[in-house]
Amino acid sequence: MIVQIATGEIADPDPYAGKDPAAVSLGRRGGLKGGPARAAKMTVVERRESARKAARARWVKQPSEATEAPKPRERSAKPMTLPPDLSPRRDSALPGD
Repeated sequence: MIVQIATGEIADPDPYAGKDPAAVSLGRRGGLKGGPARAAKMTVVERRESARKAARARWVKQPSEATEAPKPRERSAKPMTLPPDLSPRRDSALPGD
């Protein structure tokens, strides 16, 4: 479907199709106002506790993530080579030779 949209074979679907534009606008405005309004009503202690709760939620790991060992990075079998314009010249005389 992405290829058809990119090539213009089909039109990009409207994400707001079937939704009331007034309700979409109100929802967006309400979402922008909600956080700051909630924070303004909270006391310092309540804001601190809310922040701690959010931080704990961000740092909690799922049990499967905590028990799995990190996977080692795979190494390439061939050595890294420099492009010809950056590789040292073997035929140039070195100082002190």
